Amino acid sequence: MQKIDVPVDHVLIKELDAWRESLDLENCLMNDSIHDYNGAIDKKEIMKQLSKEYLEEVVIPNEGNYDFGKTNLVDLNFQSASHSNIYESFSKYMTFDGFKLENPSGAFWYPKNGYMGWHSNADHDAYRLYAAWSEKGHQSFFRFRDPKTGNITTSWDKKGWTFRLFNCTSDEKVWHCVYSGGSRISLGFWYERIPTSV
Repeated sequence: MQKIDVPVDHVLIKELDAWRESLDLENCLMNDSIHDYNGAIDKKEIMKQLSKEYLEEVVIPNEGNYDFGKTNLVDLNFQSASHSNIYESFSKYMTFDGFKLENPSGAFWYPKNGYMGWHSNADHDAYRLYAAWSEKGHQSFFRFRDPKTGNITTSWDKKGWTFRLFNCTSDEKVWHCVYSGGSRISLGFWYERIPTSV
């Protein structure tokens, strides 16, 4: 996993902020038919589910049941028309040599104590780019397991936008999870590696 620095005055940040400010999060939260967020979940229980021990003792031995992880979040429905300009912004500004933006993979709002449990996205061999906005720094995190060493790393969000890129494969699964101690919005995108030979 690598973090990607995007200057705070970059046009992409401005477009992401305009999109974020246009979201009616209060209305999303009031409409409980479109989300599974529960603000009463105990933080200790969440941290237990996001621990290394839970991953190694419960999730990995039963990985067929943990393709997407347990969640406590609000799905912002990335397929809606209101998000199309964000996809266009990423295809224009988030380009990498040897990679092609394939498609968006999710837009989520994590209110306080929101989380997404351990999962690997190994059903889709591609690179994954996450853009995450956090209300405050060092309050929300992206946690992942290195597929080679087995080491667990907790990568804290800074205040504002944080960008992370990592490879999802079925051979070397990057198990990962997310926790939010405040308001956190994330956008996911799939990038395919462009073949260099035929």
